[in-house]
Amino acid sequence: MDAVPSSPLQRADPLQRATPSQDQAYVPSRQGRHPDYGLLQEENAKRGATGEQLVFDYERTWLHEHGRSDLADRVR
Repeated sequence: MDAVPSSPLQRADPLQRATPSQDQAYVPSRQGRHPDYGLLQEENAKRGATGEQLVFDYERTWLHEHGRSDLADRVR
């Protein structure tokens, strides 16, 4: 007895690739990532400046809290 198990899957024919007609010229597309290096450099510069300001503020605050206001004023 060859019973076919019930399944929600059904067999379908494979999709046919669309081929360009003879009237249309085939032009391959170059899709992918095209980074904007100027924008990346600008973002990295902003990120670096923000990080430096964070460290500067942290060091000054730490020195003030630990009684070394004389050194806190010299942080550059």
